[in-house]
Amino acid sequence: MDVAVRLLGPPAVRVAEAWVPLRPTKPHALFAYVAYRGARVRREEAASLLWPDADAEHAHGDLRQALRALSRGPFGPLVERDRGAIWLTVDSDVPEFRRAAAERRWADVLTIHQGPFLEGFEIDGADEFASWLEVERTAVAEAWRRACRASCREAAAAGRHDEAVAFADRLLRADPLDESAVRDALRSAAALGDRRGGTLRFEAFARRLDEELGMTPEPATVDLQARLSTGAAGPPDRPAARSVPAPSPPVAPEDAPPALASLAPRVGHRAAVVGRDAEIAGLVERLGDPDVRLVTLLGPGGIGKTTLAAAALAAVRPSFPDGVFVAALEDRSGADAVARSAARAAGVGLRSGTPALPQLLEGLDGRRLLLLLDGFERHLEQAATVDAVVRGTVGPRLLVTSRRRLQLSTEVVVEVGPLATGGSPPSPAARLFRRVAAWRLAPAAARALDAAAIERVAEQLGGHPLALELAAMSLDVLGLEGLEAQLRTSWAPLHSDELDRSPRRRDVHAVIEETWRMTPPADRAAWARLSVLPGSLDRAVAAEVAGSGWRGLRHLLDRGVLWQRGDRLAMHALLARFGRERAEEDAGVVDAAWSAALGAWRTRVAQEVDPRTGRRVQLHGDDLEQALGAWRWGLTRGAWDALADMAIGLFRALGRNWRAPEVASAAQEAVVALRAAARRAGRDCSDERERAARVSTLARSHSHACSPSPRATAARAPDTRPAPGPWRGGWATTGPSRWPSAP
Repeated sequence: MDVAVRLLGPPAVRVAEAWVPLRPTKPHALFAYVAYRGARVRREEAASLLWPDADAEHAHGDLRQALRALSRGPFGPLVERDRGAIWLTVDSDVPEFRRAAAERRWADVLTIHQGPFLEGFEIDGADEFASWLEVERTAVAEAWRRACRASCREAAAAGRHDEAVAFADRLLRADPLDESAVRDALRSAAALGDRRGGTLRFEAFARRLDEELGMTPEPATVDLQARLSTGAAGPPDRPAARSVPAPSPPVAPEDAPPALASLAPRVGHRAAVVGRDAEIAGLVERLGDPDVRLVTLLGPGGIGKTTLAAAALAAVRPSFPDGVFVAALEDRSGADAVARSAARAAGVGLRSGTPALPQLLEGLDGRRLLLLLDGFERHLEQAATVDAVVRGTVGPRLLVTSRRRLQLSTEVVVEVGPLATGGSPPSPAARLFRRVAAWRLAPAAARALDAAAIERVAEQLGGHPLALELAAMSLDVLGLEGLEAQLRTSWAPLHSDELDRSPRRRDVHAVIEETWRMTPPADRAAWARLSVLPGSLDRAVAAEVAGSGWRGLRHLLDRGVLWQRGDRLAMHALLARFGRERAEEDAGVVDAAWSAALGAWRTRVAQEVDPRTGRRVQLHGDDLEQALGAWRWGLTRGAWDALADMAIGLFRALGRNWRAPEVASAAQEAVVALRAAARRAGRDCSDERERAARVSTLARSHSHACSPSPRATAARAPDTRPAPGPWRGGWATTGPSRWPSAP
């Protein structure tokens, strides 16, 4: 390789077999820029880079003076120019460095790299050049780190652990806060029997991390150090080998940036992407839209936001030439934790004594990269940092996972729902359950699991991925039948004691409880009241029942507690169960919910159901269940006026949708209620008597339909009630057992 210009390390130019250093002046900065480009550079481009504050005429004049200075110096014979462009007649070391990195010739990359790009080369009065230099330094440094890390792992895999330790130490000298390098050093030091050396490296890293960022090492690093210091065997970042293979999740390739690869332990080796093809395709499309700079994956804890993000990152990585990076915010703290974590992930060096955000913006500007901010819900007060990156840089795009919207105008929100249940078996939720079961049970036992029972468990859990994963891990103790029984009354099966699992992925109840604690009291009350009603929700009725109006619904939507499903709202089965448990701690909350529902349906039924024909106007099947539930609550409270107003229309509508025996039973209750209302009305009770008579007719007709005769049996209407959907399956049981008992 015949190189005449050296830009990697202290910059210099070979002149007459001697190396002449480049000095930090604008003429030499111009020379370095043209050499780095390795192509013709337009004069306008060079002038705007080095003299950005001057007008065009003066900038071109300064450019001509710089070219004259170069022509009179030792580099003059190497510079060519015409009226439109500037170029060099020699090559630099940068093109070969790039080729070696692209071809994964790691040894060549490390040989060519003699130090940071334009090491020590800084000039004043050229902010645009300084910004360009910072970006390119970061890109070169990232390529060198990839080569060094790959060489480290190749050496460790070949058993050359002394070389692996040396490579890891090189990484740590370049970036003392490179946690992936610390873990590599710990493993290889342990393989060499040098546990003390590993401990010293870990302690130095932890001390430096605390002093500079106020953070602690990631749980995976702490666990690794604990294992290796006690001589425990086995790589802690990966699960132990099992006897039954399972499909691997879509993790990053071996040459991926370490931050992207670090998603794999968070996603979990068993939680491969199942049934998310449409969501992945939609997210990839969003990330590829040039008008979209910020995408937020919104959903409750454990719903699969990080898993979905990992799959999307792997798919879009080729579209981001400057890299895909992950900033895990789960265990971060501090007023500028987001900026510092993002800088650390993207390889932006931060100078002490200077605010992190301006340095982050400088380091990201102009880079075509994708940055994932994972677990943002604990840092919502720092949403301005995200806004600053979107508005203050050109090039980077951001993907955020959060249990709450960031409330930014540039934000595109993608709701992450549960896995589908029901339909043609096996459903995606059932497939995930069976996949985890294959890791927990013997092969024969896993194959023998009843498919219909698995579908029922998937319905009980509402397709919640984390709940499915943890429930399947209880099969060896409970069995499938015992698991079904336990899930009806207890959260206990939805817990894991696995040490390599993040604490926030060990207990579904704890995950939901954390969301509850993060929710303001007024919104908690709305959550609890809405949980009392079965099924999906009409928006207007939901606003009444919540007790906080449309604004309260907006808050719950922003927090991922409610989802939009067409023209209706829905709440996940597990969130509904948790909210219902909170509501049942105070009987007043339950009564308030049913009272509001009765008032809403009293009006809605009168408006939307023709009492003569039972014709419905946009009346959903879940609406009928809720209306009848409110009716039965009204029976226990003697709300005769409301019951009288909605009786005829309600039972006409029910007769068109429900089985005859159930409608007949409910209609008999209506007769009792209307007769009681008539007695209260005294002499002026013609309306109540008329309603009671008409409902009595309905009751007799449905009772006749319930006759055990063969003809009547054959004439019975089929059960056309909607089955519990994936948003309210299982624990949010629908049907008369959910409603208050009649007196």
